[in-house]
Amino acid sequence: MEHLLTAVCLLLYKALFVLSGPDVVLVIAPTHIHGTKGQPLLLPVEYNFAIKDVDIQGSWHLKNKSNGLTHLVTFRNKTVIADMHMEYTNKFSFHPPNASLKINRLDDTEEGEYELTINIRFSNDAQPVKKTKSIKVTVDVPVSRPLIRLTPATAAIEDKDNVTLSCWVQNGTRVQYRWLRET
Repeated sequence: MEHLLTAVCLLLYKALFVLSGPDVVLVIAPTHIHGTKGQPLLLPVEYNFAIKDVDIQGSWHLKNKSNGLTHLVTFRNKTVIADMHMEYTNKFSFHPPNASLKINRLDDTEEGEYELTINIRFSNDAQPVKKTKSIKVTVDVPVSRPLIRLTPATAAIEDKDNVTLSCWVQNGTRVQYRWLRET
């Protein structure tokens, strides 16, 4: 009875796939994620199909300015085939049963475009379906306490004197400053 139910479900899924065309969403992932330097970051991936009786193979790559294209991990179903570069072994964690990838401690070098390529073979189907997802990761450095300097640095300032206020931070990315004047 269970085999009959599985076969019926697969036939319905195939019918849905054929009727809805090649643009059916099988893999769901965000297109852009902001992370904080020094913190972990999960690149979440969800499947829009039941994973029972399905053969899944995929790989993650990172494309950035400093290293070009870097292979991170290959997987088949729940088995991970890690890249032999020892430097990447502790940086990333793969999270089956879906294809989510965790960056264990985010650094500036992990900023870039992460590309996931998945081949999905449904039972009783000879040809796999290939899907590719890209996730842009930006790394933000936490903003330190702002510092303000008054120039000239004299104790007494007259009404007609010009002064310059300067503001800066020691650390931080994409910092924006805004001055408000209360009258």
